[in-house]
Amino acid sequence: MNNRETFLQYITRWSGFGLTPWPAAIIIHLFGIASIVMAFEESAWALLGLMAPAMLWFGTWMNYTGRWR
Repeated sequence: MNNRETFLQYITRWSGFGLTPWPAAIIIHLFGIASIVMAFEESAWALLGLMAPAMLWFGTWMNYTGRWR
């Protein structure tokens, strides 16, 4: 049996969102939320802001699976 933590446990550590400290992860997610709000305001650059949270999740998944270690 594998005693490895699940992805949900990995992203909800007390030390941070995976390997990213909580303050940085919160700022990145807030930036993504603000970008979605701006997208409803017809801002052409707003969708570029969604790349930050998407890359945070992708990088966290890659670290979790051990592909970037």
